[in-house]
Amino acid sequence: MAQSASIIIIVKERKMHLSNILRGIHMMDVPDSIHLDVNVIHMNEAADPAPSYFKHDFYSDTISSYAPLPLARARNYGAKCAKSDNLIFLDVDCIPNSQFITDYMKALNDFPNAIFMGEVYYMNKPLPQEWNEHTLTRYGTPHPKRTYLSFEDYKKETHYQRFWSLNFALKRDVFRNIRGFDEGFVGYGAEDTDFISTAEQLDIPLLWIKGATVYHQYHGENTLPLHHFDDIVRNAKTYHLKWNTWPMQKWLNKFAEMQYILWTPNSNDITVLRHPSQTDIHQQKAA
Repeated sequence: MAQSASIIIIVKERKMHLSNILRGIHMMDVPDSIHLDVNVIHMNEAADPAPSYFKHDFYSDTISSYAPLPLARARNYGAKCAKSDNLIFLDVDCIPNSQFITDYMKALNDFPNAIFMGEVYYMNKPLPQEWNEHTLTRYGTPHPKRTYLSFEDYKKETHYQRFWSLNFALKRDVFRNIRGFDEGFVGYGAEDTDFISTAEQLDIPLLWIKGATVYHQYHGENTLPLHHFDDIVRNAKTYHLKWNTWPMQKWLNKFAEMQYILWTPNSNDITVLRHPSQTDIHQQKAA
């Protein structure tokens, strides 16, 4: 029986990473019984055409926003453009392995009402110009806060806040039930936390899967995103108004320690004391 799958990629200013992920998708083992379309949504930049070698259906478009990274809107638009009811969301940093599609399609067929998270391995240095799957496995290392299954094919995650949106899959009906990503979250931060909070409220299962592996490309950013300070503060307030709890507490705690904001986990609001300077942002990225 013929099946289909759609991969949705959102991107801004990561041309080399985009080139690598498309090369990885091209190299995947996609059975003849699965029709694959790939949808690349550029944020505030011109859309690129498909590489000349690319063999799958390809759609590329751009969305414009006053927010530098309109993540919620970009993912929703990607889902709208996708042709299949099997939706696979990938950040542009993530290169899939050869069995990626096969693993996710089995999961979506086994548990059509669930959300799945595939494996992610992190590379601590840039890839060479010529690479293959052996290079990816050699460079990739597991993340200490993610789950990797040895024996079982699936494992239910009861702590929904462990959801990471860089590599996940679900049916279109599930996405619609959640109502997609709330575009009230403008820019960077908390849109994925809100998405999974809604899924938890609706009692939609969240499952780790053995496989559906991607390799996260190195891009050298520090773990404290000072360059997204305004978005994080604004979206944290939006989330608190909606759920009466604070997201991104690790970052907010750090902002408070650095005296950018007045805030504690028991606060009802965030008071901005000062904004990070360009020097602060540069030093943080270089740290």
